[in-house]
Amino acid sequence: MEDTNKNNKNYLNNKDLYEELIACQERGRMSDKLGKMFMLLAERRATHRYFNQYPFKEDLIAAGIMACCNAFMKFKADKSKNPFAFFSSVVYHAFLQTIKKEYAQKNVKDAILVNNNMNPSYGYEERYKEEEDARKSNESHKDEEE
Repeated sequence: MEDTNKNNKNYLNNKDLYEELIACQERGRMSDKLGKMFMLLAERRATHRYFNQYPFKEDLIAAGIMACCNAFMKFKADKSKNPFAFFSSVVYHAFLQTIKKEYAQKNVKDAILVNNNMNPSYGYEERYKEEEDARKSNESHKDEEE
């Protein structure tokens, strides 16, 4: 899994991942080694510049690991010999889903704060005004068409 050679820049060897994945698929269950590989992949992917600034980084990592665990039987060895790319994509999309859910929850929280005459998070009022303007514009266009 991790190479002690300092010249090797890879934190996860594609060949080792492929062999462990095939062995686990034949057994029908994940091994601890494969789970650690998924953890390492999700942790390293979370350090990417697209995801590094989020305060809910642990949630991103957990969602990425869970998505890998759910998808490990979906990897088709006859179609590809590159599980690293497959699971990197799985982690990436799990991160995007988590971010979308977190922002939806943040918008609900901000709407409740505005309704109770409290200050919402930074930028919420501008987004809210833009959405209201767009909604009013759409309603006026519908009225004109009728």
